[in-house]
Amino acid sequence: MTRVNLRSKELADSPSEKEHNDGVDKATSEWQMVIAQLYNDHAAVIFHYLLAILGNRAEAEDALQSIFVELVRRHSSLQEIQSPRTYLLAMARHYVQRARQSAAHRRSAEAKAGEERLLKANDPDLHDVHEAAALQNAILSLPEEQREVLVFKAFEKMTFREIATVLNISENTAASRYRYALDKLRLHWYPNHEST
Repeated sequence: MTRVNLRSKELADSPSEKEHNDGVDKATSEWQMVIAQLYNDHAAVIFHYLLAILGNRAEAEDALQSIFVELVRRHSSLQEIQSPRTYLLAMARHYVQRARQSAAHRRSAEAKAGEERLLKANDPDLHDVHEAAALQNAILSLPEEQREVLVFKAFEKMTFREIATVLNISENTAASRYRYALDKLRLHWYPNHEST
């Protein structure tokens, strides 16, 4: 064990290894300086763009930090940047798009989970007897045109196209009626519950 450590120390102290380490340190130091300069020159512009788009100071600050962390990861491509301002604004725009897509997927998954819970009136794992009765009453209180779309979609697992054909309405109308039905159920079914 001692021999290995000594050998490693000898290698580290050898002229060729020292030159290599100096070269790596110098290269690292150079790109760190470049990124620091990019931050000094462009962070305010990028932040203002993010703040204008996101509308939230904390989110804009987090986004700015994430963009420069990503820039550190991409440091090998810094030499290829023609216009740093344009490059950083493009990174900011891509960040916003990715964040919005991620948020949309998350909201969709949460809404779907909420709808499934809402529509399983007889599931004892989700609702007690009183909740189940309240939910069934809420479904029965819906306007018939919304209730029938809800039944077809939620319980019969029909597509909006199939529902539209059966009811002789457009797919958009079928989708709207379903959405209205869900919104009314959320309001009617325990108004103290937050909608999903």
